[in-house]
Amino acid sequence: MKRWASIPWTLALVGLLTTPALAAVEDTGFADVDRDSWYAGAVEYVRDSGIMLGTGEALFAPDQGMTRAMLATTLGNAANMVMVRLAAGYGDIPVAAYGIVKRIDQVPLNLSMGLCQGFMPLVGYNFAAGNYRRMRQVSVFSWKTALGMSACFVACFALFAPQILHLFLPEAQTSALGASFLRIACLAVPLTAVNFLISYTLQAMGKGAQSALLTFSRQGLLNIPLLLLMNWIFGLYGMIWTQLVVEVIMLPVSLGMYTRTFRALGPQTPQGR
Repeated sequence: MKRWASIPWTLALVGLLTTPALAAVEDTGFADVDRDSWYAGAVEYVRDSGIMLGTGEALFAPDQGMTRAMLATTLGNAANMVMVRLAAGYGDIPVAAYGIVKRIDQVPLNLSMGLCQGFMPLVGYNFAAGNYRRMRQVSVFSWKTALGMSACFVACFALFAPQILHLFLPEAQTSALGASFLRIACLAVPLTAVNFLISYTLQAMGKGAQSALLTFSRQGLLNIPLLLLMNWIFGLYGMIWTQLVVEVIMLPVSLGMYTRTFRALGPQTPQGR
């Protein structure tokens, strides 16, 4: 998988987004990051904040390149940290409610990720064979499948949000707030699934730069700034609506990039007809 960015560069980016106070570092917690390194403070900050947790076995791999998936995870964790800190300004109940809703909301998104992993080899095979028509059929079918699956989850969450939240949050006030959060958050699930699939389609076609650009635009350029803006204008519920706003903005961008990339492929090879 193509690696396009260095981890220290990303640490600098995360530092700009989150503005950590870099002080003297006692121990970074990673065997391959010296406490005297220029980025040691940033490593300690992203570890303590849960933004980046290393590669396992007490290693951070600072010289390793970043993949699109790593960037998506890092920016997603940074956005979640911003969301939690903003919600904390409204008390403990919104933080608890949002935390549970976020985990419930991940169920359909994780299924969409599984769909992504399943159809990528088919897209890559047909792309390499020059069978662009079949490649597009596979892509569109996966998008329709994700939409249908997501619609079922939206209906389930909308109808049974109070019951679902009560399973995790017996306390009435927190459960009621979480149910209202879930009914809003679930509206973004179908669009999120399609945006994910388009990004993974481009990656399977070997268009790593376009895929990474969509990921960075969605999580870095839009999500975090809009969280701050929506909180400032609309308050607590503005933050909950942010994900839907982001996905609505990104859908035409993703479709436009995919359409432009597909049209630039040219005619099919004789073997692909």
